[in-house]
Amino acid sequence: MFSRTLVTAGLLVGLLSLTSHAQTAPRFYVGAGANLFTNVPSLSRGGPAPGLYGPALTAGLQLNSHLALQTGVAYFWQHTSRYESIYDPKLVVPAVQRYDYRAKFLSIPVLLRYTFAPDAERFHVDALAGVTLTRANYRNSASSTSVASPYSYEFDDSIIRASVTLGPAARYTLAPNVELTSNALVSAIVSDSYYRFSDHLFFNVLVGAQYSFGRR
Repeated sequence: MFSRTLVTAGLLVGLLSLTSHAQTAPRFYVGAGANLFTNVPSLSRGGPAPGLYGPALTAGLQLNSHLALQTGVAYFWQHTSRYESIYDPKLVVPAVQRYDYRAKFLSIPVLLRYTFAPDAERFHVDALAGVTLTRANYRNSASSTSVASPYSYEFDDSIIRASVTLGPAARYTLAPNVELTSNALVSAIVSDSYYRFSDHLFFNVLVGAQYSFGRR
């Protein structure tokens, strides 16, 4: 009788252990979406990102019912060209000056996601906080077709900036493993910058979808 009790207790402990493991086993998620990158709301003088759109990818690990750790990558680009005609009475054909500006931004955030009501059926509200690395590549060029004084000028620069990032997020469950996602993040650059501190703030707004897999 005592041995049966021990065996039964052992089986119960084993089942409880397996159940607990199933509930706390890591759950992964991946996502994709469109991202807006801008520093206009905090701009006090000229800056590099008036409003850029680009793709974004996300990957995360659910640590428990409230916490998840996620990272991602977003890519943005900008290209503008401007032409000016210079009229000179000495020239039969007016000279043309061309100004070209190209910029590329690669943003990599590493964030903790806290879910306020994990047991909600469909709609979830989250808080995101962490760090973001942003790499920017700039290229400026100018040229002139003036016969009297032709010129060509190019300038290239590449910088990496670190920032502290936080903001709200929301998720809506479409299916057991599929969610619509959105977030609005503000990042404050803590490394060197060409701009004053009021220009160190930039904003990311993302709308997308994510797919979860793995055991709960």
